[in-house]
Amino acid sequence: MGIEIDMIAPSHGAIWRNSGVGNILDAYRGWGLTESNDTAIVVYDTMWGSTEKMASAIAQGIIDAGFEVKVYHLGKSELSEIVREILEAKIILVGSPTINNGMFPSVGGFLTYLRGLRPKGKVGSAFGSYGWAGGAVKAIAGELEKTGVMVVDPLSVKFVPGADDLAACAELARKVVDAAEMQER
Repeated sequence: MGIEIDMIAPSHGAIWRNSGVGNILDAYRGWGLTESNDTAIVVYDTMWGSTEKMASAIAQGIIDAGFEVKVYHLGKSELSEIVREILEAKIILVGSPTINNGMFPSVGGFLTYLRGLRPKGKVGSAFGSYGWAGGAVKAIAGELEKTGVMVVDPLSVKFVPGADDLAACAELARKVVDAAEMQER
């Protein structure tokens, strides 16, 4: 429209000035058009390390399939950074151990935030470990579907993942990458 903008000051979030204005407008344009890159985001939390082992195996499977991957542990990562990366990625995988037949509270909070944003055109899956009874993976898959993510073959592993379980994680990664590439066509 030919309007020169010096500053964007929303009622929440960062204030953008000078050259930052162009950067954030370009970013919003891309997000609005659902432009994405060949990146997968793996987001997880873990209780005793089993879900973290799965996240690592999935990440390696994504790399082996030719995509870039960024891995975020919810207890150690900034939520706004994770969401920004998801808006630009094609793939999202979310993992959690089962606690009280459901997902870890940090994962539930993250998915609530993500559902409010409703990112378009994403492919993903849910993964996680459990002890006595599962439940987290099914709940995560349901939340991802409500968000609009096309969910591919969620994966649950009982107790600590062994070699076969880690191979299943790599296979899940390949299936999700294949689905993302098919969706692009």
